[in-house]
Amino acid sequence: MYGSRVLQLRSVAALITAAAATCALLVATAAGASGTSNPRVVEFSQLPHGWIEGIPRDVRPNSRIVGVFAGHRLAVAPTRNGNFCKAFSGGFAGCRVRAANTINPTLLGTSQGLEAIAGDIVAEARGALFVTFGSRQYPIAVTWVSRPIAAGFFFITVPKGQTAARLILRSGSHIVTRTDTLRIQVPRKH
Repeated sequence: MYGSRVLQLRSVAALITAAAATCALLVATAAGASGTSNPRVVEFSQLPHGWIEGIPRDVRPNSRIVGVFAGHRLAVAPTRNGNFCKAFSGGFAGCRVRAANTINPTLLGTSQGLEAIAGDIVAEARGALFVTFGSRQYPIAVTWVSRPIAAGFFFITVPKGQTAARLILRSGSHIVTRTDTLRIQVPRKH
């Protein structure tokens, strides 16, 4: 009897270990752990035509749908002067003037803290993007769109309770660029 309980406990422990390893792999994949692999690159000319609210009327004929990021559709369009406009469904959009090696984040949050960070990257070298919360750093999936857009796009959901983050673009061990600390002001409880 004692031996069968030990065998049952070992079986349960092995099952829990296998499940935990599978969950860790799924979370890492979903979180965009492609920081060590090749980034996703899409050809602008191969993307489907389309626009969403926030893309200016004058560039809508050239607008393309890049894909869905954490439930938000992304559309991009080139401008006549060589820049680009972007719009994520959910109401945040804008046109961007190119500046080399820059990360352009948009913070979404509530009185409870940050909820999401979305944005674009203009960099001469496609690298791996990471977000830092406190002392922990996580890879972020980036989709790079070819010319005429020539930029990378990202959207991440932020863990509950976070009020500050920092984005870092790396090429191997070299830091290409980073943001200042991004903060959302949370009202103090009285």
